[in-house]
Amino acid sequence: MIVDDMIKKGCLRKLNAKRVVDTLVVASQELVTKAMNEKYACLELAQMETEFLQTIGEGWAYPLKGFMNEMELLECLQMKTLTVNGERHLMSVPITQHCSEEFKKANENADHIALKWNGQIVAIINKPVFFENRTEEICTRTFGCFETSHPMAENIMAQGPWLISGESTDFCKKI
Repeated sequence: MIVDDMIKKGCLRKLNAKRVVDTLVVASQELVTKAMNEKYACLELAQMETEFLQTIGEGWAYPLKGFMNEMELLECLQMKTLTVNGERHLMSVPITQHCSEEFKKANENADHIALKWNGQIVAIINKPVFFENRTEEICTRTFGCFETSHPMAENIMAQGPWLISGESTDFCKKI
């Protein structure tokens, strides 16, 4: 009875509920060719960002299907959950992609942005959206303190002032 009540309130999940997806990667050379032909703006990813992209693309960050948008980020920071279609999922680590002021200004009206790693297009963000990178809040909420000498806080503080997400993300290649 108590367990059923906790499942209804979203505190516990049914054991048979789907927790990961097989993969979001479509491995489409056609998407890559289109991105190159139409000269999509490209954002080069660092190693850690590429690993986050791989985590999303292979379904390990379910229910994410791309980098977090602003509302998902705030929910993740405040509640340590992610709500999709009324169902709550535990999500204690924010998975975001940063960019510079210059990149944002040059691409705020773009329809697509290609994400590159080692010179190859690995994903495409469709209908990109930019929002403020709350570096201090992300550090404080994620690590429980704000200390710039913390190894991960150093990485976050070195990020650009904007985060980028989009309406959808097409994963073009397994990393």
